[in-house]
Amino acid sequence: VSRCGVWRSQVCPVDEDHPLDSTSAYGASKIAGEKFCEAFYQMYGLEYVALRYWNVYGPRSDVRGSVASIIPRWLDRIEKNEPVEIFGDGNQTMDFIYVTEIARANVLAAMSNVTNDVFNVGSGVETSANELADRLTALTPALQPVRRTDVEVHVRRRCADVRKASDHLGFKSQVTIDEGLKALIEWRKSISNPI
Repeated sequence: VSRCGVWRSQVCPVDEDHPLDSTSAYGASKIAGEKFCEAFYQMYGLEYVALRYWNVYGPRSDVRGSVASIIPRWLDRIEKNEPVEIFGDGNQTMDFIYVTEIARANVLAAMSNVTNDVFNVGSGVETSANELADRLTALTPALQPVRRTDVEVHVRRRCADVRKASDHLGFKSQVTIDEGLKALIEWRKSISNPI
């Protein structure tokens, strides 16, 4: 199983046939993973299923590095009583998917009869940075967000076309963004204040 979700998308939602077009080392490494799977199949007959995870969040999310998920970064700021930072106008969207859904998609892929194919694993729902800030403000004691107009937003829309995973793997995300955020906030509270 590999991960790949880096495009400068020409359409939205993005299906699995969309041209892969990444100019970052991060994106290139994801594309390379799929290409290695294809090569090993061609050379040795090793079958594979590649899953392209979209904006995954949940317990133990990594907050380091430039590609860390916006959700744990913002929750860290909220816990430090700092305002979240919204880049640009905040209308840029992401396709957030809770980590338990990723686990379920992996199990479905492993148990399926599908081989040598690639599937998007996302919610199929676009959530803007503004909408995410509103949701977190409703669930936490968040300060009013700060707008950062000095930061360029490179990708305006991110959303997975998830029909193929639904049709071939029987996967459809069942955890809404509100349910996932509540679960993550509760988990963070449980590790901050052990009983």
